[in-house]
Amino acid sequence: MSNLLKFNKKNLTLLTDEISVIRRFNLADCNLIKGKEKDILDTGCSFLTPVNDCPQEYDLVRIDGNNLQLGARPADRNMCSEEKRPKSLSLPLIKQSK
Repeated sequence: MSNLLKFNKKNLTLLTDEISVIRRFNLADCNLIKGKEKDILDTGCSFLTPVNDCPQEYDLVRIDGNNLQLGARPADRNMCSEEKRPKSLSLPLIKQSK
């Protein structure tokens, strides 16, 4: 079907201070500092699980020009098994020019 990649890095950088966005993505309890990368390989954060719990995720990705769409996560947020692979895409993330 496709090559499966296992995680050997899991870093997260918060790029907003909009509390509504931070709460929407359940990031408030992750002790993130805006603009500072945090290693979440062992601890996880929000729906991003620790690698020991989920060494690989089954995801769906679409790139079209400057638009990126990720798979819409299932209700339980668990994409660690192939039957949980997203069946639809999220709203597009649009690359901003600097």
